[in-house]
Amino acid sequence: MLNFQNIISSLNMSIKQQRRAVFVSSSQQNILFISSLYAEGFIKAYRIHNHKIKVFFYSDSFGIKGKKIIPVSHHKKNYYSAIFHLWSSSGLCSFFLSTHKGIFSMRKLNKNDYLCGGKLLATTI
Repeated sequence: MLNFQNIISSLNMSIKQQRRAVFVSSSQQNILFISSLYAEGFIKAYRIHNHKIKVFFYSDSFGIKGKKIIPVSHHKKNYYSAIFHLWSSSGLCSFFLSTHKGIFSMRKLNKNDYLCGGKLLATTI
């Protein structure tokens, strides 16, 4: 879980510092999370190379565009929730949930209509 917090911190700092891309460590969980961010449209692209993931951000003439990712579960405390509780929470732009079937974004859960729950990894605002 500590590695997951590091990846979120790296992404948020890169957006704040107006970087076009950032390298993060490659692990199965990180790849699943980055691919979920890509599927949701939060990042422009990503590439896996030499045990690192290079994440590319959207940019325009005003700079880097990105939403802040807020980690929910961390190494000291995990937050578990059922899907229907997350849908009823207003103000969440998107959420990322770790289940026994993998890491899912809000769009994937909506599309497949999973009636399950899991560990809430992060939300975006």
